[in-house]
Amino acid sequence: MRRLLVRTGRGTPLALAVWAATAAGCEAPLPASERPSEPLAEPEVAAEPEVAAEPDVAAEPDVAAEPDVAVEPGDTEAGQRADAETPQPDTSSDLPDLAGESADAVWQHPGSTGLQVGTSEEAALAEPVPPAPPGTRPRRRVDIPMLDRAFRDALGGITWTVTSGATTTEQWTVLADTLGMPNFIDTTIEDLDATPLFAKFLGDGARKACADRVKADKAAIAAGVSSQSPPVLFGALGLQDTPETAPAATDAQLSALLLRFHGRRLAPDAPGFDAWRWLLASSYQLTASMETAWQAVCVALLTHPDFYTL
Repeated sequence: MRRLLVRTGRGTPLALAVWAATAAGCEAPLPASERPSEPLAEPEVAAEPEVAAEPDVAAEPDVAAEPDVAVEPGDTEAGQRADAETPQPDTSSDLPDLAGESADAVWQHPGSTGLQVGTSEEAALAEPVPPAPPGTRPRRRVDIPMLDRAFRDALGGITWTVTSGATTTEQWTVLADTLGMPNFIDTTIEDLDATPLFAKFLGDGARKACADRVKADKAAIAAGVSSQSPPVLFGALGLQDTPETAPAATDAQLSALLLRFHGRRLAPDAPGFDAWRWLLASSYQLTASMETAWQAVCVALLTHPDFYTL
């Protein structure tokens, strides 16, 4: 390079500078016209806001350590020695001593029959359990035609009738639809429940029919033996016979009426007879009329469930 500079005659300061840089092992500096302009300073970037620190997550509770499995006393040598030293319960009273018995001997429960499997011995069987008594059905009233016939049978041909002028109508026939008798147009099954409506009309019919029966009895008693319709309520009693003057006769007539109306043979000394005797006596004491007393007994007999239910 030195020779080149001298040979070319270019001993300019730039050339010398290039030579010096080359000799020193570095690049020669560029002239000012060739130097790049200095880079512009980068704008300062705004600092990012600090993010709030997340709260510390609560530490999970420590899982309880599983309890140590108890070691059976007989699992170790020390446990075997402890088992040997521990007193054992006496079970000799529960099981029989089979010492000296054959191998076929089997312990039997105290309540067993003593039979062994495979034997053909006879055994006494327990008596069979008797069947439960049949359930009782609820009472149902009779239908309207049966009730009409029951009135006629008990009262000697008299039933519930209403007379208006020269016309007499039978009320059981008039009220049949109202009391639930099927007409096979709107209804086909009769309601046989003893409803309050049925009880109301039964009471009305009983009072009217019993009043007619008392009138017929009075006429029969007045006619004597020539009457074709014997008295029903009075029976062999006279119009003046009372529980005080003829107690035995009145008791006998009450028994006859209970058999006629309810089909029950109730003796005067039976427990259920006192109620009917009290009804006859109290009705006579209140009204001083045996006609009213026997009419009250008649109404009670007709409205009693033993008369209109099955």
